[in-house]
Amino acid sequence: DALNLQRLFIEKKREFISNDNVQNLVCELLICLFIQTFNNEDQDGQYVSDSFSELPEQAENEPFDIVYTFDLIRQNLDQRRYRRLDVFQNDLFKVFERARKLRPTHSKVYQDSIKLQKYYIRLRDEICQHGSLLRSPALLFNEDRLQQELVRERSEKDLMSNTNSQNSISPAKSSDSDEHKVSPTILTSPIEKSSLSKGQTYYLGDFVYIEPNDETNEPLIVCIESFGHKNNEDYLSGLQFVRPNETYHTPTHKFLRQEVFLTQTIEYIPMNKIQGLCYVLHAKDYFKYQPMIDDQMSFQDQDVYVCESRYNIKTKVFKKIKSWNIPENKRVKLIQRDIPLENIRISSILVNNNLVHRSSTTDNELISIDIIEK
Repeated sequence: DALNLQRLFIEKKREFISNDNVQNLVCELLICLFIQTFNNEDQDGQYVSDSFSELPEQAENEPFDIVYTFDLIRQNLDQRRYRRLDVFQNDLFKVFERARKLRPTHSKVYQDSIKLQKYYIRLRDEICQHGSLLRSPALLFNEDRLQQELVRERSEKDLMSNTNSQNSISPAKSSDSDEHKVSPTILTSPIEKSSLSKGQTYYLGDFVYIEPNDETNEPLIVCIESFGHKNNEDYLSGLQFVRPNETYHTPTHKFLRQEVFLTQTIEYIPMNKIQGLCYVLHAKDYFKYQPMIDDQMSFQDQDVYVCESRYNIKTKVFKKIKSWNIPENKRVKLIQRDIPLENIRISSILVNNNLVHRSSTTDNELISIDIIEK
């Protein structure tokens, strides 16, 4: 909303104030380009740039010396640091390129980066009137050039993936069982791709409890996106969910029981940190269905969570999720509940105090909870 108001203000100012300063006009053009690109929506009305919030603020394998993000571009625009279209475009393209380098080709953020970059190119040509209004070397980068860059990027990505795969296979094959000991590499199928920890197999799309750094804290909740092998240790990367007591909110804010919030991607979690399985359902399914794994085991109620919003750890802002883009897990099926759950929201104090823990409770503890609720 703030960006849209800023764009509207610039347009209105141009109507009432005659400004012959070319540099100011260029700055305003760049701001409009950024705002319209950042606020581009798909056919479902979802902001395409939303998926970029899943990228880590700082990755171990950062592709550039500077971490290029939309926030960085916006700050530079606000400080009027961009005076040329080609410099602005180069930084913006590095935001898209960073997303593609950090994520596999089948991921949503990878595809969204291509959509946004194509949208930007068309919008740039339209606003600059194909060079009639503003001439710049930036206009030489068209969709054909983008396609060539994508082919080059994918070739480099495939080469790196093949190299990692070869390095992860042990050359020694002393027994039949050893022949199958291949370190995990990222694949697209959640059932075919798995990793073993403490005698249990975990798959892409599984929701797991992760041992917290502080013993006084509750286990982290993570949805597995990929497996890997590093420094002779198996690890996973995935989407983290946080509980209400881990967010910054007003005392009057109300939450659903068992509510969690999608936050950021965390990487390189050792597999031996997994403490067990859990499951997170989108709000539209949580009240009507319950998950069952491998057609035989139902999750305990305290291990099933509901999510309807994303929480930005950096800005401390909640935002409703328009599209549930979680890795598919074919071994989990949703079974309709005999009696749908009630959609009840309670204050944050009660949620935090009466949060249902995985450990069992005594009868006396249950009575105390009932009294507090009443």
